[in-house]
Amino acid sequence: MSFPASKYSRYKRATAFFLDWLLRARGRGRFAGKRLDLNAFDAVVEDIAQDPTTLTPKLLQDLPKALGAGQCAITLRQHVALFFDDQERGHRHFIALLRRWVDTLKSIEVAQELPVEREIRRFENYYQVLQVDEDYFPDEETFIKDKGASKKSKAERKKLFDEAFAQDLQMEVVCYFMELEELVEGVFSIYDQVKKQEKTMMEATVVGTLALHMANQLTAKLQLRYPTLKLAEDLVGVLVCYPSSSLAARLTKAIAQRRASFEANGTFEFVPGTLLHDFSN
Repeated sequence: MSFPASKYSRYKRATAFFLDWLLRARGRGRFAGKRLDLNAFDAVVEDIAQDPTTLTPKLLQDLPKALGAGQCAITLRQHVALFFDDQERGHRHFIALLRRWVDTLKSIEVAQELPVEREIRRFENYYQVLQVDEDYFPDEETFIKDKGASKKSKAERKKLFDEAFAQDLQMEVVCYFMELEELVEGVFSIYDQVKKQEKTMMEATVVGTLALHMANQLTAKLQLRYPTLKLAEDLVGVLVCYPSSSLAARLTKAIAQRRASFEANGTFEFVPGTLLHDFSN
């Protein structure tokens, strides 16, 4: 049984790295010194794509990784957004911005051993993203503590990051439930293997104990970041505004299919997504 991947941490690192690259690139063109919000970066990206000579060698060198970060953020956010209401526009809007920027900038030719397209493809699959080292993109604190940056640029970077991560709480709570569900699925799987005499009860007990330990760690980490989340009711309060009717329909169908399979051959399979859906309904 493997530990759950830290999904939100990966998402935040990737998004911060991409936005930081855009901020540094912005400073080389006609938008240098201008205050911009996320929506205004469409024009910045268009300018860069039309005249990449404004980029320094360092920015060009970092471009493939920056675009990989952008694609990584898109892939992770798309997966999490499946659990949010179909009419919730904030997530869809930010995903659209990220995709537009990546698609525009990937046309820039970079004379490097690692082509831009290959770096982007590396982060297109959700499960492949989880296999990449969590430290592949630097932590957000690295940018904030940049000694070479002026107070003004640090303040601007913070403002942009605050806008980009405005839905931190909802995103992180959903990621928390997804990671808990991976633990539940791991326990389900090991006991299913015990039933089939492929694993021993001793092995299952170890996995179950480890899963409880990991669940406690995940909960403690979330509460450390958000001290107001003390009770289960507090989590419900975060999630209640974001039920996905389409997800509910898919889960209902999947559960019915699993039940039919169980009645037919006596085996039951785990249905991903049920933990979060049941908790928020």
